[in-house]
Amino acid sequence: MNAQTKIVTTLVLLAAALIPPVAAQDADYIQFDEIEINDDTAEDGDTLFVERGETLDIRASVESNDTFDVENAQIEAWVAGYRHVDEERDKVTDYTDAFDLPAGNTRDFDMEIKVPVDIDQKNAKLRIAVSDENSPEVQLYNYQLNIEGSDEDEAIQIRDFVVSPRSTIEAGRAASFNVRVQNYGDRDIGDASLRVRIPALDLQVFESINELDEGEVQSFESLLLRIPQGTEPGDYTVEAEVEFDDFESTMVTDTVTVEAPESEEDNRPEQQTQVTAPDQVDINAGGQTSVFPILVENQGTQSQTYTLGARGVNTWGTATFKPGNVVIVEPGQSKTVYLRLTADRNTTGDKTFTVNVDTNGDTNSFTAVANVQAAQQQPSDDGQSTVRTILEWALVVLIVVLIVLGLVLLFRQGNSGQEQGEDDEDEPDYY
Repeated sequence: MNAQTKIVTTLVLLAAALIPPVAAQDADYIQFDEIEINDDTAEDGDTLFVERGETLDIRASVESNDTFDVENAQIEAWVAGYRHVDEERDKVTDYTDAFDLPAGNTRDFDMEIKVPVDIDQKNAKLRIAVSDENSPEVQLYNYQLNIEGSDEDEAIQIRDFVVSPRSTIEAGRAASFNVRVQNYGDRDIGDASLRVRIPALDLQVFESINELDEGEVQSFESLLLRIPQGTEPGDYTVEAEVEFDDFESTMVTDTVTVEAPESEEDNRPEQQTQVTAPDQVDINAGGQTSVFPILVENQGTQSQTYTLGARGVNTWGTATFKPGNVVIVEPGQSKTVYLRLTADRNTTGDKTFTVNVDTNGDTNSFTAVANVQAAQQQPSDDGQSTVRTILEWALVVLIVVLIVLGLVLLFRQGNSGQEQGEDDEDEPDYY
């Protein structure tokens, strides 16, 4: 190697030594400076105690290094492990828009995560990550979430509120409202009430909830409201509200559309007896009972006795009325009778049945449809029953053996005491 080549090689090596390695800098183009969750500084790996339904306000402060400008960076936060994430991704995931950050600068970003009210009470992870379009690594912070029951003022939630059979109702007919409520708190709650109302029409129906245990779900499928004849067609807000713990409440709303009757016959003057019920009911075959509510209104001036009957059910299931098929309704009052329907195990499809409401020789009849779903196959538990029976008999035998052993020991102890007494009598007295 000649002198000129040595000089060039030396200069190249010197330049390489002076230029900072790009890969080493790439790894920390951008990083977290500080993260606050609900106004408290949270370090990577911290444990956070949160409640179902709680909102986590996240402020992430990020900084770029002193050498490179950051381009198209993004921060993302999410709760890992929520089973309904595909339907409610916006609740458990939040992220910033893409942003640039000049070298040596710091910037704050706000995000929000909602702890789902129906998430399991278990440990979960909150993860917060930051990266840009060029960094080969992602800086990730992990937080352990200890999830507790909802706060007391949000313990009861309405899970489902459905108008059946559809949300469009003719004036003069009734709508059935199916409501499911659940206690997401850490204790049992008593003396709750459920109320469904249409404020604009001054209509409401009420149900009481004697007790709702921790985690329990209750379903209400028999809430009927009849839209008065002559109601102006249009959209009306329906409210479902649960009141509990004297001062707490939760509410959801929906909309029903009232339309004019289809014919002149449907718009005839109201009769003394008005009977309203849903058009259909869903039933699971194989013994599960479904409730079909029937609202009987006495619009006359005297009390009336009504006798109810169901035809066309015995070919595919059974039908019973609760509290009974005879009901007395005072003038201007109404009562709801519940038709309890059960479908045979091998029954499926739509089944038509007829309900008759008789009073003083007059009969009100209507037809409804039972949508029967196939029975679900239950796993056999014959093996478990056999094991349980064997264990029960083994326990009985063990108890008998212990009793016999106890009697033997008592008998032997009694004999031993008697023999000892006889020995004492045989001994001579010494004075």
